Amino acid sequence: MKTDILIVGSGCAGLYAALNLPSDKQITIITKDIVEHSDSFLAQGGMCMLKSEDDYDSYFEDTMKAGHYENNPKSVEVMIRSSVDVVNDLVKYGADFHREPDGSFSYTKEGAHSHHRIIFHEDVTGKEITSTLLRNVEKLSNVTIYEHVTMVDILCKDNCCYGWEIDIDEGTMDYYRSLGGELGKEITSHIREGEENTMIMREDGYCPFLNEKKLCDICIKMGEEALSEICTEFPRFTMEYEDVREKILSLACEEVGNIMFSTDEKITWQEHEMPDFCGTGDDDETACEDDGALYGNEEAACEDDASDGEAYDDDEEVSVDADQLNAVSKAAVALLQNRKKPVAERAAEYLLYCKRMQQELYGYHTGGEVSGQKQEQEQRESRLIAECREKEVTPQEAYAAFLARMERYEQLEVLDQNWEEEKKRLRAAFHEDNYLECIQNFHTAQQGREYEYEHLLVYFTFRYFMRSYYDDNILNKAQFAVASILMIRDMDALRFLENGGTFSVEDRVAVAKLYSKEVEHSEENMEFLEEDFQFEDIFAPEQMIRQLFFAS
Repeated sequence: MKTDILIVGSGCAGLYAALNLPSDKQITIITKDIVEHSDSFLAQGGMCMLKSEDDYDSYFEDTMKAGHYENNPKSVEVMIRSSVDVVNDLVKYGADFHREPDGSFSYTKEGAHSHHRIIFHEDVTGKEITSTLLRNVEKLSNVTIYEHVTMVDILCKDNCCYGWEIDIDEGTMDYYRSLGGELGKEITSHIREGEENTMIMREDGYCPFLNEKKLCDICIKMGEEALSEICTEFPRFTMEYEDVREKILSLACEEVGNIMFSTDEKITWQEHEMPDFCGTGDDDETACEDDGALYGNEEAACEDDASDGEAYDDDEEVSVDADQLNAVSKAAVALLQNRKKPVAERAAEYLLYCKRMQQELYGYHTGGEVSGQKQEQEQRESRLIAECREKEVTPQEAYAAFLARMERYEQLEVLDQNWEEEKKRLRAAFHEDNYLECIQNFHTAQQGREYEYEHLLVYFTFRYFMRSYYDDNILNKAQFAVASILMIRDMDALRFLENGGTFSVEDRVAVAKLYSKEVEHSEENMEFLEEDFQFEDIFAPEQMIRQLFFAS
């Protein structure tokens, strides 16, 4: 069976979507029972709508409060603002709602609502709306409904349960140990216990509990609550500090890449208040302990020349709060998203800005001398960028930098055999006579797609920057972001060369996914690179700025 669009579920949302999709697309709706058994069909109450603009603020607050303020505020706004149009559509399709003698809607009040804003049809509003939508969908020749059909999985090109280390968090491990019996023995026998508890993968690289249908036996037998955190959270990362919780999706999931690189719109993130969230204490570093977190170094990573300012004193307490770091993070992202300049220049400014902030926040005493030194630094930064941009690069210099980066990345723990093959292909494809030409040809061909590297830099910044709250290491986060796009640029140029001069969005997603999966999802690899950023010349800010301009 082939279809252009698959809708899972035959409730109001699925049916309404089918009515609003293009008529030239073949649409398939599947439902695990008969259509009349959907939750929408069985709903008794009513449907809320915006009666007037005067009711908006109250309606918004009621909705946010009912969702414990975990709702996406923009989604709530869209729901409220569009409610009148949706009701008008339903009436147009034939839905009948109770009305007053003058023909206006009758409104009632239900749980969580502070005002009368619920329209209804007797005590079977769900049946009235769903059956009305169903009658209209059944008239469409391009829509087919299959009852008693269940979606069991979304088939990706890769699998989250294949080809990498699956860590078992302590809480889940304690639960598995407590099970006892044959099931408990079976689960714990496949876990390598130690400082980190990890699943022992099969010889074919799959999790031992992934059955022949590529479904999880632990989930089937015990429910989702029995899965480890990484299994339930991936591809999400969580970071907490003070009264803030950050969440971001990982590029190791190809669908995240499809979303990120499908548009050139600037990346933004949502912020909303969660009144019931108490956050972490200043001393609680455990909130940062997710897979691949770039944190934990107790010393500042910035070791600058005497001319750059006063060195950081390990014995001296430096207090930098989350608001200060957030302000630096937002300023750094603003530099990266300044599209009046080429992305290489933006990345260079970003790297030097983070170096300067490392010095100002952690490397200087407060005092009048800071502003003067800051001004001098800004002037030196501008001169350095100009020199790196204008100085002619030789094939020998470019290839030597490539080899130096490769030597460091080749030391990483291998999580995916594809990474091992990638390294071999990079070594085989590039040599002193062609490397510089290859990355320059790739750069020229991708002129209209610089936003992809901007997206990557912003992604890495948001993903890691606030780890500085725990390790006092701003520069390290910027070094990781820039080092990552330099390595990804090499991988991109390899695809471009192998494809005969083409590089698709699918190639972009695949490269970003491979890099993220190998590097971000291994704490060992992240710690290795973190140390390299402090001691390896190839990752010094000035060296990386020079490398950024190789392709220009």
